[in-house]
Amino acid sequence: MKLLTRSRGFRNRVAFRLSASNSGIYRWYLRNNYWPEFASAEHFASEFSKTRRGITFLQLGSGTSVLHDPINRIAKRDAWKGLVIEPSGEVFRYYTAPLYGNQSGVTAICLSTANGKWHELISEQIKSHRISNPAWLQINSPDAGTYALSLTGADEITPEVFAIESGNIRQEAKTGIRTSLKRRGYEIKQLGGYLVAALNPDEYLSRFLHED
Repeated sequence: MKLLTRSRGFRNRVAFRLSASNSGIYRWYLRNNYWPEFASAEHFASEFSKTRRGITFLQLGSGTSVLHDPINRIAKRDAWKGLVIEPSGEVFRYYTAPLYGNQSGVTAICLSTANGKWHELISEQIKSHRISNPAWLQINSPDAGTYALSLTGADEITPEVFAIESGNIRQEAKTGIRTSLKRRGYEIKQLGGYLVAALNPDEYLSRFLHED
C-alpha cells in the first residue's frame, strides 16, 4: 500500500512539473502519445476539443492534481484560453499560479471565499474578462454544490459544457443541479468523479451522455 501511494505521489509530481513547463516537447507528447481513459470526463473533453477551435473555458477551483483534472492536459494540448479562479491562497500559490503561469491566453487569479460573496466576485471577474459564455465551465471548488446550483440556474451563463466535481456534493444538491440543467436542455451523465452536461451535443458526443 505504501509503495502504491508513493508511486501515485511520484506520478502526480512528474505530471505537475511537465504541465507547468508547458514546453513544446510536452505539448507534442500530448498531441501524439496521450490517450485519456475511455468514457471518462477527460475522454469527453478530448473528443469535444477535437471538433472545435479557439475554445475558451472558465474553471472555478483548480484542484491539486493534474491527473484528476479532466481538462488540464486537454487545455495544454489544444491551447485553450480562459480564466481559472482559485479560492484558496495556499493552493493558488503552490499549484494554480505555477501550473498556468506559462500558458498563453490563460489568466489565473485567487479570490477568497472568506467574505461569503464568492458568487458576486466571480460574476465581476466573468464580466471583466468577457468570458460570460465559455465553451467549457468546470467547477472544482469544495463548495461546488452551492456554486453549481447558482450557476446552472443562471440563464445568462450558457456554456456548451458544464463539468462539476461531484464527490463532495450532497445528493439533494445533485438533484437540484440535474433539474436545473435538464430544464435548460442539457444532456447529463456522471462520468467518473464529474457530473458532465452538454448543450445540444452532436450525435457522437451524445453517446457519452446517455442517462444512467
